[in-house]
Amino acid sequence: MFTVSDIAERIKRPDEEVGQAITRVRNWTKEGLIYPVGQANPGTGRAREYSQEALIDAFLIDAFVQCFGSAAVSVPQYLKRIRYFFSDANQRNKLLIIGRTPGRKDFQANSYRPSELAAALRSLGWEMYMVLDIGPLVKRLGLEG
Repeated sequence: MFTVSDIAERIKRPDEEVGQAITRVRNWTKEGLIYPVGQANPGTGRAREYSQEALIDAFLIDAFVQCFGSAAVSVPQYLKRIRYFFSDANQRNKLLIIGRTPGRKDFQANSYRPSELAAALRSLGWEMYMVLDIGPLVKRLGLEG
């Protein structure tokens, strides 16, 4: 389980104070974009707890906002299809390519070996891509195990 602070430490941007990331996580919880495990309001002095799934979702929401300029509230529709890549150990040595075209609601997410990256980008046909190196991200998020 992870607290708001745990998630914020893992998703914060390089030159960002952790407090800013905490605010984002709390806002996403309030908006219903990520969910705590158990009681939503556990009481004074008790921290909300979040699952590994919520940690991955928080990272992906932030990545979509930063890379595609997506509004955070529009991202959850994509999460279930992408979350899998972070939990499958066979994906750890691959690159996750997420393709989108502004103004369209659909997207594509597939993993490729690094040697296949150029060919994949030329053949997929989207206007914008986000490329995530799954192994190092799994390590950064503390999901190894």
